[in-house]
Amino acid sequence: MTTSFTALQKLIIWADNNNISHEKLPRDIKLLKNLKLLDLSNLSLGVLPDEIGDLMSLKELYICGNELKNLPQTLCNLKNLEILWLQNNQLTTIPDEIATLPMLKDLVAYDNQIIDFLTDILYMKSLKSIFLHDNCLVDEKIKALKLLSLKLKFVSCYSQRTAIK
Repeated sequence: MTTSFTALQKLIIWADNNNISHEKLPRDIKLLKNLKLLDLSNLSLGVLPDEIGDLMSLKELYICGNELKNLPQTLCNLKNLEILWLQNNQLTTIPDEIATLPMLKDLVAYDNQIIDFLTDILYMKSLKSIFLHDNCLVDEKIKALKLLSLKLKFVSCYSQRTAIK
């Protein structure tokens, strides 16, 4: 898949409309195409644009401390992504597409409202650590995570809370 010039232009427009600094998200198309790390933490973002999936070189994505309720399905396009930090948002699920990221090592999604996630995530070969504490996980998912702790370097799923309706 080739990164489209138009998609990156849309991403730049989105960044401008959300007052995201040039340091956080470069406005140069060539720099965007080769971007390895993107930190959009603590910006009060309610939505991530689909075009985030066009940052094909991205290895690290930090979108902590925002107001995100869901994530774009295009995250599955980020085949080089190794680190994904989603903590301190309002997510209720981890998108199924996350399980298709072949390089993902660290998934940090604590302190959300996550109730459920696709069990396939637990069997990703590259995954080394998963942090899901302070969510609203159902018992069967907590049990699956505890079993997984034998395979991964670090699993955190304790301190669950009641879902907010």
